[in-house]
Amino acid sequence: WLGIQLTKSGETSWGAAIKLGVLATVMLFLQSLNDWPLWGAAYDTKETYSNFILLQIGRALLIAVASALTITLVLPAAEPLYRNSQPNRLRLRKIFTLRGLRSKEFFSSSVVGLCLAAAHIGFVVAFYVVATGLGAWAPQELNYSDSVNTAFPWISGIAIGLLAP
Repeated sequence: WLGIQLTKSGETSWGAAIKLGVLATVMLFLQSLNDWPLWGAAYDTKETYSNFILLQIGRALLIAVASALTITLVLPAAEPLYRNSQPNRLRLRKIFTLRGLRSKEFFSSSVVGLCLAAAHIGFVVAFYVVATGLGAWAPQELNYSDSVNTAFPWISGIAIGLLAP
């Protein structure tokens, strides 16, 4: 609703949001197609294989579009709100230009972000080491081999990264 109101008043545009939404749709759809070899485990032999594949592709496309809509509908409202609350900061649409990537603000923000990511990973590792030493149960045996053992494992990382808050 806010994105529509800001569009009517001329404070935002939908171009970047639609482009990012299309990129997210494509990456999420490719992520689902990347799991094609794993689909066979869910195949019910009571239906034809062609119907099963069409249903899986349709489901993958529907999930990709629905997930990408969360990006597309939020961005037009978020960008003007960010500009109003942070007028002296780098604008979101200028970040990925050559000038934006070479700016001091982008560099310092990237360094801080990487340091916080490293601190978070360190905290998680320390937590599991201490918790395991004290006898606490830690669900660290999660199986990510399905996403790693696909033909294009990097697609999952990009698709999930586009949806990160």
